[in-house]
Amino acid sequence: MNIEQLLTGMTYSDQYDLIRHLDAQTDRAFTLMETASIQATRQLQETADYQAPILTGRGQIADVAVVLEAMVTAAQANGQTDLAQLLGAAAETADDLLIYLARAAHGTLPATTDQDDDAGEDEGQEDGDQDQAGEPVAA
Repeated sequence: MNIEQLLTGMTYSDQYDLIRHLDAQTDRAFTLMETASIQATRQLQETADYQAPILTGRGQIADVAVVLEAMVTAAQANGQTDLAQLLGAAAETADDLLIYLARAAHGTLPATTDQDDDAGEDEGQEDGDQDQAGEPVAA
């Protein structure tokens, strides 16, 4: 999925047409992809096998998060406060998913016996942009 695909598509003015579209999206995701997902997950044997699909999924979520943040800004600029709040909630959820998937990616690394130096833990990340992989995940 690319940014253009996220920004283009049908526009509905009727609530029932929109609901049908949303239902069709969900049905398609859970029925057409079910077989492919089951086949793909059967090949996951070792912890490291999970890394590539985690990183791929996280990249897709990152694309969605960027678009959501941009739409929040646009809705705010256009005075569409209610829509901006709804999109903001979705953007926060996408940000949470990025954190959880980063933690999962770290969980695919082989265990080490020596403790890494905490000073280099967030190397290459900007201030405030830590992946929080060391923090426990709330249940």
